[in-house]
Amino acid sequence: MKKLGHCFGLLSDGYGREMFRTGKHQDISVRSTNQFSLEVVMHNKLLHNRLRTMNMSEADIFYIPAYLGLMSFCNRKETKDRIQILKRFLAKSDFFLRGLPHFSSASKIEREMYFYFNEGFTKNITFLGIEKQQSQIEKTHVIAVPYPSYLHHDLGGQSYLTTELSERDIFILLAAGERRSNRDRAKLMDQFEITTKMSYSAFKNHKRGKSSDMVLFFTNECSARAIENTIPWMLKSVFCLQPPGDSPTRKSFYDAMLSGCIPVILTEGQYNPYPFQRFLKYDDFSVLIPLSNITSENQSIYTILRRIQRSEIERLYKNIRLVAKFYQYSLIGKGKFNESDALQPIFAELAHAYNLNYSSD
Repeated sequence: MKKLGHCFGLLSDGYGREMFRTGKHQDISVRSTNQFSLEVVMHNKLLHNRLRTMNMSEADIFYIPAYLGLMSFCNRKETKDRIQILKRFLAKSDFFLRGLPHFSSASKIEREMYFYFNEGFTKNITFLGIEKQQSQIEKTHVIAVPYPSYLHHDLGGQSYLTTELSERDIFILLAAGERRSNRDRAKLMDQFEITTKMSYSAFKNHKRGKSSDMVLFFTNECSARAIENTIPWMLKSVFCLQPPGDSPTRKSFYDAMLSGCIPVILTEGQYNPYPFQRFLKYDDFSVLIPLSNITSENQSIYTILRRIQRSEIERLYKNIRLVAKFYQYSLIGKGKFNESDALQPIFAELAHAYNLNYSSD
């Protein structure tokens, strides 16, 4: 995987290097985790999971640790060759031929995995993917799971604790790249008078107490400086905007959730592609606004959010602290409750898909 370059930082089981810690008990590790590292993180999480069995005849479901999404960043031809190797391997597996449940991971969004999903044998595999779309391939079964965020818990517990609501002095934050390839997002960006690449602390010193209700923080997925500064900004913000970009969902949604910054999802149509809607109600911890309100009706996002009552903001923030743990991948082997993370609803989704019994106890 060295060909992927420094941007991916797949060390430490795919989590990347630790940059700093946060949380009331310093139990949240902020790491340089790449948004496309799901295949590596999931593989290592399952290797160390208590439900794993070494006796294949006892298994209810089988995991296929194929890093084909990551590999396709490097060499598409080599990736296709590896797909054929996997196909031949599974053709010799009695468990696969008998139609027993198999699942795997996809580090890229669904439409960018069609080179793999188009293969006939994959119709018998359920994929954990960072984005599920309204697929044209009816037989492809993708379960939407969280993008790997920068934040990871290592103790778990009942409440995911970050900066208190009263300590957040930025009302609206949009963390986004400078590229304006998406016309609708560009129109939203134009509503921000304050834009910066500064760290939160440097910015506050520079502003010297002046009002900064709306801030557009320019970031870059491969910039170490931007990675280190994104979370401190979110830890000090009440609302974090989540407009669609090159695809309907954003990794930034998960960074916001885990920072306690209330996500504002700007929706397109009725389809919401974010995960775990079978178990969690999104309007309990996020604000959903039709994107057309901004792009077609020219409404101010600031005016819309300022209309929300303080009691409602407090309700949303309280609920984020209860469900955020399910949107992150806890560090491996750290603490008694390290399974109280995204794997719980993922296993529940798999159990539902294959009619299996599953208990998180």
